[in-house]
Amino acid sequence: MDVSPSQLLDQAKERFALEDYYGCVHLLEELVGTGRAYADAHHLLALSYFLVGQAEKALGSVDDALKLNPRYLEALMHRGVILSALGRAQEADQAFEAARAAGGGDRGGMPAHHASQLANQHAALGEAYAAAGVPGEAIGQYQTALRLGPSFQDLRYRLAQLLLEAGRAPEARGELETLVGARPQSVEGRAALGLACYLAGDVTAARVVTKQQQVMLISAEGMMTRTPVKEDDPKHGISTQGRSTQGVRLMTLEEGDRLVAITTFEEPKTP
Repeated sequence: MDVSPSQLLDQAKERFALEDYYGCVHLLEELVGTGRAYADAHHLLALSYFLVGQAEKALGSVDDALKLNPRYLEALMHRGVILSALGRAQEADQAFEAARAAGGGDRGGMPAHHASQLANQHAALGEAYAAAGVPGEAIGQYQTALRLGPSFQDLRYRLAQLLLEAGRAPEARGELETLVGARPQSVEGRAALGLACYLAGDVTAARVVTKQQQVMLISAEGMMTRTPVKEDDPKHGISTQGRSTQGVRLMTLEEGDRLVAITTFEEPKTP
């Protein structure tokens, strides 16, 4: 039976509370492997790695959490602890200073660290509503979370997914444009933006391709295809036959699966 990312995270939290850190690592590595893990999953994986004596892996995971949420106060603090354990005192001091800076200021009339905690709690409540099949409430909780933590781009991406699933493509497009503006290198974000543009009726903005590019499609169940635009032979590339009439199939989805992202990128140059 397929287990959702939120279920895997809940199971990992249960293992962590029972001090079964190896069990927690196993579940979180599975979650991270899906490519659908949020900052809190990477952070919990970092703590678990650290507690089983794998500080280098812990540092990598906490850095992954901070890529998704640069103002993640707890992750910044734990990054300092991990660096101290690795004997990298100067970098540890910098991490603690970044944590102090992230914890200061004011957001929405409250201290920033409280706003960050509340944002994550609203996101968790949003996931509960989504699991219960109440998308409108889930979307509302994520919108509240982003008002409290506007720089939390991992939450913005999840909000966009929920909006797409609810048939609200123009709103999803707006969120994804903000995300891509903040993280231009996010392939996942650009892919979802292409799909949102298409579903919003803006076919031109969805994606214009050249013969030097590849097209990437991603499904909700994690299926991914990469297809060169240029047709070098009948088995590779997008066929020129039928493009203008019946179209060309790039991905065959299993029953119940759906397309969630599309993007293009340049083919790697061969020496």
